[in-house]
Amino acid sequence: MTFVRYGSYQHPANEANLRLFKVVPLYSRRGFRWGYRNIMQIEGEILETTQSGFQTRINGLVEAYADNGNDFGFYDADGNLTNHSITSAASLTGTKVIARDWPKSDGAEWATKRTFRVTVQADFEDIEPLQDIKWWHETVRYSGNTGARKRFVNVDIGAPQKQTIGLRTTQTIIQQGQAIGQTTWPNLPDPILTESDTVIERLDQRHVVHQSPRRERNGFYDYPVQWRYVFESTVSQSLVPNDGG
Repeated sequence: MTFVRYGSYQHPANEANLRLFKVVPLYSRRGFRWGYRNIMQIEGEILETTQSGFQTRINGLVEAYADNGNDFGFYDADGNLTNHSITSAASLTGTKVIARDWPKSDGAEWATKRTFRVTVQADFEDIEPLQDIKWWHETVRYSGNTGARKRFVNVDIGAPQKQTIGLRTTQTIIQQGQAIGQTTWPNLPDPILTESDTVIERLDQRHVVHQSPRRERNGFYDYPVQWRYVFESTVSQSLVPNDGG
């Protein structure tokens, strides 16, 4: 005899059968695995001889699966917990009841049986080595090219006249980006330029923003950080952004 238990609720022996147990790898937008999702589905039949008996049993099942965060397990004939189980506390999200339905409506339903189906899932961390960064995006933007500064000057008679007011100007370079770490905030990248006789960083315009992570039942994940560095250069630059490693 086999049986299924969700939290403290135990189905009668052989009432519910394991219909599906699926393990789905979870990948970040960078293409690296950061975890996996266990999906467990059972299907069974409530057997009763009276309408009141059906109603009592159905109410009990609905109440049992109304809450998330309970262990979900399939036990063998000897009462041992099988590998087809989900331990809520071991997961990141805790167990979640994502579906509970009554899939059949043939003539025997409500007469001698009531068919039910329940699906529970939970996400677990399983990070590939050195791949804690789930997402990375950086841009390098330029304003100006150190060329001459010119303008048009209005004159009393005739069209405005072009005037050169400086043979050289500076170029502004803005390095900005954002990243998301799985277990903590990613380290900030180094400034893409270093101070020199031709380059300065506008330190008064440096911005760093650490945002709060996502909260799940058993912990936190997805730690976002943003950065913005502003430089001024007397030499026209041509740089590429960091790829996040």
